[in-house]
Amino acid sequence: METLYYIVHAPVLILHDTSQFTTQCGYSVEKDTDCEFCVLSTDNSNSWTMHHSFKPERFLVKDVQLLHATDPVRKRFVSFRLGKRNCIGEVFAKSRIFLFLTSLMQMATVAEPERKPLPDFDPIKMIPGIVLQPQECEVRFLWR
Repeated sequence: METLYYIVHAPVLILHDTSQFTTQCGYSVEKDTDCEFCVLSTDNSNSWTMHHSFKPERFLVKDVQLLHATDPVRKRFVSFRLGKRNCIGEVFAKSRIFLFLTSLMQMATVAEPERKPLPDFDPIKMIPGIVLQPQECEVRFLWR
């Protein structure tokens, strides 16, 4: 969960237009206004700013067990967004990540390549685009 929280692959989420005249925080927002100008829009969040901190203990109770799904901290986990515009691929993505990583960890140990350092995995140094991509790198698989 913390890895999904830290590396947000879509740093600025999909924008929407307002469907009618509205006001937010005392400001008038005309119909068909791009939501990037809406102060409190839940449709346009800078998810990079919301998530860019790595704290593995964030979702754990006493550093051992995962917080219950109803815990307020866990409810703030929004890597796949919230509400009616949440990601339709969330369940698929989480199950694929789990299956891929557990299968890989059962079969191999992933190690640094010999005489070649790993790149810096700071998300700010990732390749920008519609989604962020890590820099190319080499790794070694030590098969079990």
